[in-house]
Amino acid sequence: MIPKKSHIFLGLLAVTGFCTASQAESPLERQLARAKQAVGAPAQANGGPANLSKPAAVPGWSNLNDGSNREEPCSIVNRKGAAVLGYIGPSAQWKDSYFFVSGPDVPKAKKAKLIKVTLSTDGEADRTVKATHSPMADSDSVILFNLPTIEAALDLMEDRETVKVSINGKNVFGSDWMQGHAARDKMRACLKTVTR
Repeated sequence: MIPKKSHIFLGLLAVTGFCTASQAESPLERQLARAKQAVGAPAQANGGPANLSKPAAVPGWSNLNDGSNREEPCSIVNRKGAAVLGYIGPSAQWKDSYFFVSGPDVPKAKKAKLIKVTLSTDGEADRTVKATHSPMADSDSVILFNLPTIEAALDLMEDRETVKVSINGKNVFGSDWMQGHAARDKMRACLKTVTR
């Protein structure tokens, strides 16, 4: 049984698996598929979606919408090695905002469900929250945090930051970024256009 709070998420994301950006069924699924492509993850040999566990050629931030496409949500994605994280803002299709992480140490999920995770970031106390743990067709899994507002999340974003996620005391994700403020500023510029 899928947790009640996941129904909005499941309505946006077909949890039977991700596909390529052109084949994606929902706006959120399409955006996450684009995130994989934007950060340079190589496509699978069968032409399927990129595997997030494979390192990108160029690490760092990608801005998936500069605001010129009002139908697509604003998002920024960071890759460092095999670790991928990002922010997805509201769009014409939905009002929710998300922070997500994915990497080789994120446990493989069989189906989407709400789980308790501990989120650790520089300079703040660890927070244990509920997040959606979901499978992806390329065998990776994603942990998706529903944000109260994208603006509040961006206000807390540091220029340099370390992010860790643990489940039951076991570290399942760790990464850090630089140039967070430049990425945040691009996201804010997009939000001014897309969410009007």
